[in-house]
Amino acid sequence: MLKTLFAAVLLFAFITTANATPIKTGINGTFDIMGQGPITTDANGIITSIGFGLVIAGATNEDDFRNYWVSTQLINTPVNPLSLSNSIDQVAFSFSGFNFTVKEIKNNISKKQSNTDLYDANLVLIGNLSHNDFITTPTQFHFSTQALVKNGTTNNKGFSITVSSPAPISEPGALVIFGLALVFFAANRKKTHWLNKQQFASKI
Repeated sequence: MLKTLFAAVLLFAFITTANATPIKTGINGTFDIMGQGPITTDANGIITSIGFGLVIAGATNEDDFRNYWVSTQLINTPVNPLSLSNSIDQVAFSFSGFNFTVKEIKNNISKKQSNTDLYDANLVLIGNLSHNDFITTPTQFHFSTQALVKNGTTNNKGFSITVSSPAPISEPGALVIFGLALVFFAANRKKTHWLNKQQFASKI
């Protein structure tokens, strides 16, 4: 009787597991985007607006994007041009069910080229990358281009973008995590030492 009941329980557990909804995980992967379009800057050469013309993504590595990729992946840009002053909570790009929503402008830096009046620019956006098959994941959008005019628009300008998910942890953030780990380790060690003393005292 007990053997039959045990077998029934195992069979029920197997069927339940087989029919269960797969557990979602965060998105893990990196890919590059190449494109061109009008880039607008302010009087200091800092990017204020990005116009997306032709935008094509390169092949990914063996990561979470691979199964959703096609040989020449076109990227959709729902907000075009993307004005940085109004970019928060905007969907900057989408493809194959993935949507990147801007949450923070982390860096926006331009450097004047030597011997010219043109500027090289780097822009880092942090946002949420979502997909129905995954948990929404904080992701980094790193935009770079060169030879921009300041306080105006450079038309048909080539640019590159690297998308990294999850977003890399900044050095201060990594230090905070490391510090918390040390505190936890010290507290756990102190508790273990106290328990050992209590056990030793009870044996005396």
